[in-house]
Amino acid sequence: MVTFLGTPNMLVTLKPPIGTIKHVRFDTKGEFTTDNERMIQRFHHKFDSMPAVGEPTEELTDDLEYQDHGTGDTESKSKVWNCNQCEFQTDNKGVLLAHKKTEHPKEG
Repeated sequence: MVTFLGTPNMLVTLKPPIGTIKHVRFDTKGEFTTDNERMIQRFHHKFDSMPAVGEPTEELTDDLEYQDHGTGDTESKSKVWNCNQCEFQTDNKGVLLAHKKTEHPKEG
């Protein structure tokens, strides 16, 4: 493990990302600790480093991928699709389209 020294709370954007890691943030003391070999190789070129003593700092990924914008479980938030020609309901749009094709065909 290696600890890198930078500006406190500095956000570093990794271009290109290392796996799914797109951003990392230094802690309030200006330290970032990791044991990821690819990240260590890239950070050695930009930041001073020292051998790590404690646990690795949490590696943050893109905030948008993991933000929870709602409350409750995901089952209660599932979309319900309704047929506009009868009272058929489903939680899958593909099933609704298949229903419409078989039960309400276009007359041409």
